[in-house]
Amino acid sequence: METVDGILINPELPENFDDEDIDTRDHDEFIEWSDKPFILKTTWDEEKTRIEEFDAFWEKEDPNHGFKRDWDKQKRDWFREYPSGTMYQVRCLDGGAWDRSSNWGTTDNIEDAVDIAKNGPLRRRKA
Repeated sequence: METVDGILINPELPENFDDEDIDTRDHDEFIEWSDKPFILKTTWDEEKTRIEEFDAFWEKEDPNHGFKRDWDKQKRDWFREYPSGTMYQVRCLDGGAWDRSSNWGTTDNIEDAVDIAKNGPLRRRKA
């Protein structure tokens, strides 16, 4: 499993990890992941594929939704926010959400992501 400075990168998460009430989680899973930040690394191509799969799912559910994406704009927006082409999202099962891990922040470089993982989200840091 890939790590950077002791922080897991794209760990294999339990099924329904970000879709299950914290109170009903398996005890061992909760202990293993509780308060252990990790980083999800996503490239533009991976994000585009994820969105296309999401859209295909909803197309089956409601073929008349008529929603079409402006991929050029979405790509420009992605690279404006993540100039490296990669998003590093720091997440943690810290009780901040009742049914998923909390988003501690996103950045376009691994160094800042590791800093967030080690020091907590900006919203919880003391000034």
